[in-house]
Amino acid sequence: MAALSQLRRHLREPELRRRWFLALYALALTSQPLVGTLGYENAVALTPPMALLGVFVGVDAVRGAGGPGLDAIARRAARDLLALAGTALAVLVVAQLWHPSCDPGRGLVFLALGPLISGALGAVSGIVGAVIIQRPPRRWLQALAGLAAPLYCLVVGLLRLYLDPAVYAFDPFWGYFAGPLYDEAIAIDDRYLLFRTYNLLAAAAALAAVRLWGERILAREAQLPALTRLRLHPWAGALLCLGLAGSAWLGLQPARYGFHATVDGIAEVLPATRLSEHFIVHYAPTSETAREIEVVMGELEFAHFRLRETLGRAPQGRVEVFVFPNPQLKRRTVGAATTEVAPPWRLQLYLNHQPFPAPVMPHELAHAFESTIGDRVFGVSGALDRRGLRLNLALVEGVATALAPRSRDGLDLHDTAAVLDRLGLRPDLGDIMGVAFWGQASRRAYTAAGSFCLWLLETRGAGPLIALYGSAGDFEASYGEHLVDLEAEWLAFLRARELRPQDVEAMRQLFERRSIFQRPCAHRAADLAQEAAEAQARGDVDAGLQALESLCAIEPEQPEHAIALATALASADRLADADQLLHAALGSASLTSTLRALVDERLGDLALIRGDLKGAGEHLRDALGRATSEAQTRTLQVKLLAADDPVLSPYLRDYFMPFESAAMRPTVPLRRLYAARRIAELPTYAPLGDYLTGLVLLGIEDAVGGIVHLERSLQPRRGALPLHSIELVRSARIHLVNALVRERRYDRAEELLGLLEGEPGIGNGHRHTYSEWRARIAFFRTYLPAPIPLPPLGLPVIPDDEGDDSEGDDQGGEDEVAAAATDGTFDVAGAPIVAPPADDPSATHDVAGAPITAPAPARPDGSP
Repeated sequence: MAALSQLRRHLREPELRRRWFLALYALALTSQPLVGTLGYENAVALTPPMALLGVFVGVDAVRGAGGPGLDAIARRAARDLLALAGTALAVLVVAQLWHPSCDPGRGLVFLALGPLISGALGAVSGIVGAVIIQRPPRRWLQALAGLAAPLYCLVVGLLRLYLDPAVYAFDPFWGYFAGPLYDEAIAIDDRYLLFRTYNLLAAAAALAAVRLWGERILAREAQLPALTRLRLHPWAGALLCLGLAGSAWLGLQPARYGFHATVDGIAEVLPATRLSEHFIVHYAPTSETAREIEVVMGELEFAHFRLRETLGRAPQGRVEVFVFPNPQLKRRTVGAATTEVAPPWRLQLYLNHQPFPAPVMPHELAHAFESTIGDRVFGVSGALDRRGLRLNLALVEGVATALAPRSRDGLDLHDTAAVLDRLGLRPDLGDIMGVAFWGQASRRAYTAAGSFCLWLLETRGAGPLIALYGSAGDFEASYGEHLVDLEAEWLAFLRARELRPQDVEAMRQLFERRSIFQRPCAHRAADLAQEAAEAQARGDVDAGLQALESLCAIEPEQPEHAIALATALASADRLADADQLLHAALGSASLTSTLRALVDERLGDLALIRGDLKGAGEHLRDALGRATSEAQTRTLQVKLLAADDPVLSPYLRDYFMPFESAAMRPTVPLRRLYAARRIAELPTYAPLGDYLTGLVLLGIEDAVGGIVHLERSLQPRRGALPLHSIELVRSARIHLVNALVRERRYDRAEELLGLLEGEPGIGNGHRHTYSEWRARIAFFRTYLPAPIPLPPLGLPVIPDDEGDDSEGDDQGGEDEVAAAATDGTFDVAGAPIVAPPADDPSATHDVAGAPITAPAPARPDGSP
């Protein structure tokens, strides 16, 4: 009977009901690894219920305080709020047994800044609502009045996300949304702290108003003149003035303080504008985008033309494109760093600069085109009908991927999906159709959805695919077939494709990366990687090493972290420690062929630095035998020359500089240029020197100089060794095509494409890339016609010129061109020096915040 009586009391008393509700809710969250432990996601999930419960806390505090005094009301509300927060915290502390937090200190800060403050603000809103509604003083009416402020903020916040160019949100009651899901590094920055200061100032002003006016309302006493009230409560009057002034100063200038973003605010950081028939492009006037704005506009119009031809329709009006010079500015301005974002309903793209031809832009533009085939409000694959509200993210991303497919290391999109299937990692389509798409490892979900939608487009045309997108995935209405039957036919198509064993191994590392929701330390790992990068950039070697050591400790199952630490140790001249760590990494059970090749390459680099050419050759040959990408193959082929020829070795060692200190990185492009020229002065290796020179010049946007030296590398003089592998020749040709198109020398570019298409052993990905270049040239001939006559290239009098890196993929050589003038943030194999590789170091992201497969090259100034 006593237990039953206690149960009745707990169900009857609002304070206890609230605690039980929050405890059960927090306990439910702990079933998931990321939202169920102290950290950002947990704070995001707890903040709304805490704010709403806080409203009822405030109402009940007024009703149960036993008097009109604000002090008694505030004490009662604070006691109830702390009990709620303690309940949630107790559940999360217990949950550490099965979901330990990787950074509990920061998790507690997120908990305080998010749920605790939002709960307090909800309580203040509830107190004000209960004070205002006194006739009749019904609890539900008072609660409704208290909920007015949270509901108003919710509407305003949603409207801002819909209308304005921001993908992040600060809200007093609903909390802090940092932006796209897959920007893993989430900081508690000055904007968040300043926003909470603004919130607390407004709350203080509201409580001061309750002191001055509300107490007499509750006591049912006549209001006194304003001056009399201020004399009776001088501190309340001062607090009211301070709170109102401070909150108004901050709240009325949200864009200035980073609480929100507007187009006018972006125009301040991207003041240059260029218009074309279909685009308005905003960019920084001193950026790389400004220096190649003609081809940037041309590439945008080319992508628009291709998408319009495929879908038979295009958005009405111009698409607005914001091109940021670096991810840091982009995060600060719109809330996304490495994530490229294109909300379909806004007809706006938010992009980081990438060298021509920007590989991610067509995918993002495809999202803008989806506005013509999606629902009328958001332009996405969603529907509201008798079956309820449906949002099909697999079609949102799959259709965009299909409309702008990209190749990777000789594999096209279908080949990559076939690899995913061979690895046994392909998700069932039924498991990703809908919002469950976000729960899958992003690369697997994007690849599967993209290949399936491309197969539907190729085999059944655009009409049914458009209908499928508009219906949010009604396959029977669109195709007259069930998804299961279409999936079986698609799988038969994939399984009939021929794949080499090395193709499967090349993709293994890419696809084995788990979803962010399955990595409880994802944010802490990203934060530590960023800390290491920043420490090394400012020359703080010890801090950088400490961050990388912590990274290895929290994710010991990720051998790429150990490789990054070894690289940093070598950069600090601790070669023996680096060697020991790399040899230990070779024993890791989770080391894929891709990573094993990278470890062997690093060991070879260490041997080259020590002058041990024999040892370097052994490690580099082992790495070459396991190399899974053309970029790494080319790099290793050149490095092996350094191991085999003592005369060439010092020049290539100076060129690659694999373990350069941060202090010397600003001079890396110049020193690489000098090393490449020294190589070109060796009669035997002049073609190699010219090849490296051409890449450096392309990396610093000197297309004419790049053409001169790449042409020379392909036409060796008598007695000189030609480029000694088909991979190097292919790289030189595709980079030369890139440079020639920039300079509008289309005839020569098409000649080279003919040679590339005739090479033996090329894959479907190569063919797709070359076909895309032909289509681009055909479009550019009209959009950017060549001048008549063509100006001379102006061959230099000196025998040869500058050089750089031979790294990148076959998709136009974007990786290699950008890495050519790097300051050392990335080495020639594309592996990060200062931070561990993510699921793909060259990853970029899309509208849903998930990474997609196009490379995001290092910038010529060395910033990632």
